[in-house]
Amino acid sequence: PTGNVTVNGNSYDTLTLSSGEDFSVNVSTPPYPADSSWYSSDAFTVKIQVSDDATTWSDISSANFRSNGFSSNTPVTALSGVTKYYRFLLKYNWPFTTTNGTQSSRAAPDSLHLTGARVTWPSAYSATSVEYLVVAGGGGGSEGGGGGGGVLTGTQSFASGANLTVTIGAGGNKGSAVWNGGSRGSNGVNSVFGSLVAIGGGGGGVGYQALTDGLSGGSGGGGGNGRYLGAYYQSGNAYTALMGFGGSATSGQGNAGGRGCSDFQYDVGGGGGGGGAGQAGSNGSRASSGRGGDGITSSITGSSLYYGGGGEGQPDGNNATGGGLGGGGSYSVDGTANTGGGGGGANVGSSTSAGNGGSGVVIIAYQGAALSSIGPGLTYSLDTTSRAGWRIYRFTAGTGSITF
Repeated sequence: PTGNVTVNGNSYDTLTLSSGEDFSVNVSTPPYPADSSWYSSDAFTVKIQVSDDATTWSDISSANFRSNGFSSNTPVTALSGVTKYYRFLLKYNWPFTTTNGTQSSRAAPDSLHLTGARVTWPSAYSATSVEYLVVAGGGGGSEGGGGGGGVLTGTQSFASGANLTVTIGAGGNKGSAVWNGGSRGSNGVNSVFGSLVAIGGGGGGVGYQALTDGLSGGSGGGGGNGRYLGAYYQSGNAYTALMGFGGSATSGQGNAGGRGCSDFQYDVGGGGGGGGAGQAGSNGSRASSGRGGDGITSSITGSSLYYGGGGEGQPDGNNATGGGLGGGGSYSVDGTANTGGGGGGANVGSSTSAGNGGSGVVIIAYQGAALSSIGPGLTYSLDTTSRAGWRIYRFTAGTGSITF
């Protein structure tokens, strides 16, 4: 067929493929006239050749035939960001020896360029290296502080057209901490970026019966002060109730919560601090609350910020120590939104309630073109100035898919 580009006097059909798309080169020749039955088996050669410039050629397929025609299907390996020329070359092997031993003297062209194609694969935008920060929702406080949401950081490369699910985890609800009972805080909700799942922070424990331990999560919730367990040991004149233990953490995402403490005789003591992504929660004591563990820093936005801090345990009228860096709430204070901070514990002595966990966040940063699609269920912002040459997408709520 007639091509739509001419190089060195020969026409080539043009073909543009998607990056990484395979294709096959097919060539067939018709049988030659019946009187050619005396041709030797190598009278003709068909070659499929490839070139970078339509000047210097290399064989990728070659075969001899006589008069019954020839057909070949040659797969071509997918490339990226290049243009190649392919041609189908029919060569007449003149002169040659016939089947009866005589030498042919028939004149014929040495070779004939049958047809060809210029094939272009676009550059793959796909090999873009993407930095990510995935933070789950923090746990709700009770008497123990809520654990910080799990934190995942790193770099991945994504192919052009890659479609991923993004989910922003909400913070856990606060528990009810009262003199004669109550409930634990609930765990934060997981955040998702493709195959990566950050685990929600554990809810804080409450000082009542079996509910005293903090819940496990990305980082563990702090333990309650255990005032109503009814079990204690005596040391001198002090009668100390058994404390609630902190919840355990998810490996690689956070740290355990601190344990709570209560003096059984005087019914006082601090709740354990919620664990943070970078540090375990501190234990409560008769003198003070357990401080929330600090989160970890990330500079993905262009500024060094903490994420995944644990909430402070309840001070019960004693010294307050504060929530962990990274959005961890002080007693009675919610964890900071979009940091995955755990909620602070209640202060039962002053009848103040606990804090809810802070919501999580997913942030990606890369050098390249804008995302081709973002699901309508996602709340996000795009920053192209904080890091020169980078796009920084900050997803703060919802769930949906994105496409590179």
